[in-house]
Amino acid sequence: MPHSKLLSKFHSYGITGNIHLWLNSFLTTRHMRVVVEGEASRELPVASGVPQGTVLGPVLFLCHINDLPDCVRSQVRLFADDCLLYRTIRTWKDHITLQEDLECLEEWATRWGMRFNASKCYILSVNNNSSHFYSVNNHFLKQVATNPYLSVTFSEDLKWSPHIKPALVEPVTCIINEMFRDSSFPADLKVARVLPIFKKEDALIK
Repeated sequence: MPHSKLLSKFHSYGITGNIHLWLNSFLTTRHMRVVVEGEASRELPVASGVPQGTVLGPVLFLCHINDLPDCVRSQVRLFADDCLLYRTIRTWKDHITLQEDLECLEEWATRWGMRFNASKCYILSVNNNSSHFYSVNNHFLKQVATNPYLSVTFSEDLKWSPHIKPALVEPVTCIINEMFRDSSFPADLKVARVLPIFKKEDALIK
């Protein structure tokens, strides 16, 4: 995200005058160096990105990507640096439109000095048996059965099992291992404690 391109966007938001000058100073007067075991590299100016750990940084990033949905015909959801593009697929033309939207996103990213990481982009088809290959930056996107979004794991059949099961299996396994390692723990109490855990897990998954 080059600072010059971000600063040019502020004018479209009506940010001019002293505030624009102040934002320019906030972004462009920074330098960076690397220190390893007491040895420091020479300082270099930071020409892109927003300062991490600041309150203003995320707001400036959102200002930069705010117009991204305007360049596509499908629906877009943005959260920080996550971008979700989705569309109801009814005909072959919908597949074509979705691919064209991906290409529009590539053009938007190039125009504004950004790039989508295609290796971290996935295709999740929800209740749709039709298949189609989609690509970003000449990279074919991987088709997945489940994928997390904002800490919720979605599946192609929209069932909750892929989200709930991992959250239960690990703590249940830890409890069982702890009990059976403890030789002083009575066997009948071990069974009595384990059974309710499995019943709870089974009910939640179903």
